[in-house]
Amino acid sequence: GHTTTTTTTPARARARSRAAAMAGPGATPPAGGGGLLAVVVGFLLKLVIKLFFRDIEITGTEHIPRVGPVIFVGNHSNQFVDGILLSHAASPRKPSFLIAEKSWKRALVGAVAKAMKCIPVARAQDQVLAGVGRLTGVGSALTGHGTAFTTDLVAGDQVKVGGELLRVAEVLSDTSVTLASELPQPVGTPTEFKVAKKLDQSAGDGRVWDTRWGGGSIGIFPEGGRHDRTQLLDIKAGVALMALGAMQKYKGLKVSIVPVGLVYLNRERFRSTAFIEFGAPLTISDALVERYGTDRRGACGELLKDVQDSMEAVWVSAPDYDTLRMARTVRSLYQPTEKKVRPDQYLKLLRGFVQAMVSFRDEPELISLKHKVKHYQEQLTIYGLHDRQVEKLGVNWRSALELLTSRFLYVLVLGVLALPGAIIHAPVALAADWMSKRKAREALKASSVKIQARDVLASWKIIIATVVLPLCYALYAAVFLLIRLRRGHDSPATALAHTWLFATALPVLGYASITLLDEGSIMLKSLRPLFWTIVPFGHSHRLELKTFRTELKREIRGMVERYGPLMFDNFEKTRTFLQRHKSSASLATEIDLLNLRVMSAEGENEKLIKRVAELENQLATEREKSMQLSTALAAIAPVAARARGTSEASD
Repeated sequence: GHTTTTTTTPARARARSRAAAMAGPGATPPAGGGGLLAVVVGFLLKLVIKLFFRDIEITGTEHIPRVGPVIFVGNHSNQFVDGILLSHAASPRKPSFLIAEKSWKRALVGAVAKAMKCIPVARAQDQVLAGVGRLTGVGSALTGHGTAFTTDLVAGDQVKVGGELLRVAEVLSDTSVTLASELPQPVGTPTEFKVAKKLDQSAGDGRVWDTRWGGGSIGIFPEGGRHDRTQLLDIKAGVALMALGAMQKYKGLKVSIVPVGLVYLNRERFRSTAFIEFGAPLTISDALVERYGTDRRGACGELLKDVQDSMEAVWVSAPDYDTLRMARTVRSLYQPTEKKVRPDQYLKLLRGFVQAMVSFRDEPELISLKHKVKHYQEQLTIYGLHDRQVEKLGVNWRSALELLTSRFLYVLVLGVLALPGAIIHAPVALAADWMSKRKAREALKASSVKIQARDVLASWKIIIATVVLPLCYALYAAVFLLIRLRRGHDSPATALAHTWLFATALPVLGYASITLLDEGSIMLKSLRPLFWTIVPFGHSHRLELKTFRTELKREIRGMVERYGPLMFDNFEKTRTFLQRHKSSASLATEIDLLNLRVMSAEGENEKLIKRVAELENQLATEREKSMQLSTALAAIAPVAARARGTSEASD
């Protein structure tokens, strides 16, 4: 796996100067080191994520202040992996994370958390107790049956009914309570309930204030829990209380809040891709800190809204998985074949298409496009292809056969070379897969916000692999040593030396197998379009799919031209891909369509071929004119700028 960091040097310089101004009195750079155990744990975690993820794309690091206290706030959609990735990406400003006290008390997770100097925080949802009696309710009113609300509840406690935790606004009597929000649905039959008592977090806040604000950083996932939804949950007040409380306690202190978006492609799969984007830091005004002293709820609410908006800006939030999947397909279709996108451009395009689908969902044109894209996705599923592979359909079948044969043999060789390592590590993979699915079922059963509990799969695969892999290596080494000793050909010292070499070779063999399988999987995916090209039946259907894709690309680009300016200010200046000269674009599309028609013809169609040649000549002429125009504009730009400056001075 590799890590790519996208930064902008001027922006980074501005961020440093801005951070220095924000740091306030007494701020110092974060202290380095954290003990040998922290170094070892940090190295192992970094190694684990580099093995689990094929690519880790990091962008926006210029927004991280180099000095002064920082709170990193990120979405929580991949359990423990989120914290590991954020810590890796934020280096050297590695944060101390707030971790649920429930996780802190687990043996393995707690040991890692203590080594990384995390701060345990008690959560109400982790300390739920069975309530006395039963209750019914409608709207925001609860009615008890055999209850003692005046004894068991106070304002601020939470009542769990049907999987939802609802905050108590007022206790009216032993049998009557008013909630701060309405029940999701009426409770007509007397039902058992649970109570989560309001917790005093002042001790935890004190540890945060007193140990980390000397120039350090804190990491927090303010949604209050992990989930696998496509939208952020409402964030909790903890981040606002920490930031405003610290600035109120330490006069002159400036706290920066940096939003972090963690976006995963197939997050539960081994060798997948992760995107990490840091947004512009939020600064807290002195006026808001003063307001916090007199109107704590209002000040926190204002800051929380800003934090939520900033997190939305660096994450990809969609109404549902279907919308997100469709946006990914549309992004792929929109991207020109010859262009490659940076991680920040990829996320920008994906957010833009999701936003367009939400903003213009009732437009007939967009509804029609959605139906076409859905049909295209269904065709891709039937053929087992990805969007970009459709372009490879329809090449000469002889060339396709030669390429298919050579690549198949290459994949076969890679598979044979990787087989020993795959067999040796198979128990680890099977154990990790089984346990992660079991934990996902348990998490889904215990949660009211998860959809499929995908957020726990990757974490448990990593945890189980981290535990089982050394045990497997130890077992293999013990068996190897036993065999060497039983044969009697080696002395104990020689047998131990050979065993040491064998044990050292195991991780090397594992890494080599991963590398070979990575290469093989990429080649294996490329075989599908080649296979469909040489298959004699269905030739016309495949060409229809390619033609449909070309027409769909043209329609998507046309909609971008129409709706882009309505959605974004300065659309032409900020767009990811500059629009080619319109006549060139239309000519290129017409050439694509005509080429497809030539390929689908029974024999050689001289008229179509001649027309393609004419259009290609026109396209070359239009592109040459466009380049000449661009050169001329670039040449006169300085003259025009000086002329404007002279005119303004005269005025």
